[in-house]
Amino acid sequence: MGTEDNLSQQPNTGSPYAQSPQPQPQQQQQQYNPYGQQQYNPYEQQPQPQQQQYNPYGQQPQQYGYQPQYQPTYQQPPPQPQYYSQAPMPLPPQQHPQQSIPNDRESLISGGGGIPPNNNNNNQTMVGSYNEGEVKFEPPKYQDIWFSILFALNFGLLIVVSASAFAKTPHTIYEYDDTSGGSFGFLFAILPFTIVFSLLYIWAWLKLAANHAESLIKISFIGAMALMVGYCIYFFVVGFIYLGILFAVMASFVILFYISCRARIPFTATLLSNAVAIIKEYPSVIRAGYISIFVNFVWFVIWGSAFVRVNMVYTGALQTCINVYLVFTLYWVFHVIKNTLHTTVSGLLATWYFCSGPNGVGMPSNPTLGSARRALTTSFGSICFGSLIISLIETLRYLSQMMINNRNVVVKIIGYIFNCILSMLSSIVQFFNTYAFTHVAIYGKSFCDSAKSTFTMFETRLGSTIINDNFVGTTIAIGGLVASLLLSILGALISIPFDMSVYGGALALFIGYLVIITNLEVVYSSTISLFVCYVMEPEVLAHTKPQLYQLYSSTYHLR
Repeated sequence: MGTEDNLSQQPNTGSPYAQSPQPQPQQQQQQYNPYGQQQYNPYEQQPQPQQQQYNPYGQQPQQYGYQPQYQPTYQQPPPQPQYYSQAPMPLPPQQHPQQSIPNDRESLISGGGGIPPNNNNNNQTMVGSYNEGEVKFEPPKYQDIWFSILFALNFGLLIVVSASAFAKTPHTIYEYDDTSGGSFGFLFAILPFTIVFSLLYIWAWLKLAANHAESLIKISFIGAMALMVGYCIYFFVVGFIYLGILFAVMASFVILFYISCRARIPFTATLLSNAVAIIKEYPSVIRAGYISIFVNFVWFVIWGSAFVRVNMVYTGALQTCINVYLVFTLYWVFHVIKNTLHTTVSGLLATWYFCSGPNGVGMPSNPTLGSARRALTTSFGSICFGSLIISLIETLRYLSQMMINNRNVVVKIIGYIFNCILSMLSSIVQFFNTYAFTHVAIYGKSFCDSAKSTFTMFETRLGSTIINDNFVGTTIAIGGLVASLLLSILGALISIPFDMSVYGGALALFIGYLVIITNLEVVYSSTISLFVCYVMEPEVLAHTKPQLYQLYSSTYHLR
C-alpha cells in the first residue's frame, strides 16, 4: 500500500490553516474527544488566549499571526550595551549614556576612561571566569596562623639570646681609633644631595615609563646586552678566560632571548604604563615602600648589635650554632618585610583591577591601607610560611659558604657543588614566591592553596610569565644600575674636598640605591600583579574596563 493510501486512511485532524475551518473541528470533536462535551472548538470560542500563549512580547498581539497587514507594525527591541555580552558580574554597572567616555590612551591606562560608578555599595564580591567561584576581598579569614605564631616565637628567642649575650662579660673588646679629625662633615653634603638626586631620578624614570615604556624596555635590554659584552671583553683582556667565557655565554642567551621575544614588548610596555599610572593615582603605596626601608633599617641595627655581642661573648661550637641561628633569623625577618610590601602592593593593584573602571563597583576608601591591613593580619601567616622556605634555603647557602672556606679540599668541593645547587634553587623559589604571594593578596588563600593556583597558572602561562618577568626585571635592574653608577661618581666628586671620595661614593651609592630600588620594586610588584590578574581572569577586565581590555588584548592574546 503506497504512501498516498496511508495518508488517505488517516483521519483529518482539522488544521487551523485549512480553507474550511468551521466543519473540520466538529468532526474532530466527534471522533477524537474522549472527555465528553467540555472541549469544543478552541479556535472559535477562545481566540485571544491562544494568541497570547505564543506572544512573549505582550503588546504586539499580531506579531505571530499570518496576516501580512500586521507585519509592518513589528518593532525591534532596543539594542543592549556591548558589555552585556561579556561575562556576567554580581553587581550591574552604572549607566551614563548621556556623557561621553574618553578613548585616549592616557585615560585608558589610568582606569579605562569613563565615569566611575557609584561606590555607595560596599559589596565587592567579584567572581571571575578563570577561577570559577573564587571570591576576592570577601570576608577574609586568618590563614596559616601557626606560622605567625612560629615567627613570633622565633623573635622572642632572638630577644632571649641577645639579652643573655649582653648579660655576659665580653672576652673581646673592639677599640676604634678615630683619626678622622672631624672630617665626617662630608655627610652633610652627601646626604641631601643623594636624597634629592634619587627623588629626581625616580620622577624622571616614572615619567619615561608612563609615556615611553616600550622605548625604555628596549633601551634597558640593549644596555644589559652591551654591559655583558663589555664584561666579556674585559675579562678576556685581563686574562680571566673562564669568566670571559661565562659572560660570553650569558650575553649570547640574552641576545637570543631579546631577538625571539621582542614581539612581546608592547604587552609588557602596556602593563608597565598602567602600573605607573596606578602608582601615581595612589602614591601612598610609595610611602609604604619607605616605611619598609625604615623597618629594615631598625631590624639591621637590632640584628647587628646582637650579632656583634654574640661574637664578643661566645666561642667555639656554641658561637657557630648561634651565628647560624642569627643568620637564619636575619633572612626570615628580611623576607617577611619584603614580601609584606609585595603583598600590600599586589592587594592594591588587585583592588583596582576588580573594582575600578566605568563598569566596576567602585574603589573603596584608602585601598592601600586596606591592603596593608590584610597583609599584616589575615595573610601574615601565609607570608611567614613562604618566607620561611626561602630563608631555610638561604641559611643552607650560608653553611655551604662555610664549607667553601674550609681548608679540606674535599669539603671545599662539596661546598661549591651545594652552593651552586642552592643558588639556583633559591632563584627558582623566589620567582615562584613572587607569584604565589600575588595570589595570596588577590584571593586571601593560604600559602599552599596559592601555590597550587600558581602551579595551575604556570601550566598554561609559564612561557608568558617568564618573558614578561624578564622584560620588567631587566628594565628595573638597569634603571637601578644606572642610578647607582651616577650616584657613586657624583658622591665621590662631592667628597673630594674632604679627602673622603671613596667613602662618599660608597655612601651615596648605598643610600641612593635603597631609595631608588624601593620605588622600582613597587613598580615591579605592580606590573606582576596586573599580569597575574589579567592572565587569571581576563573577563573581569573586559567587564569593568572594556576599552582597556581591548588595549591589552591588542598587544597580547591569551593562548
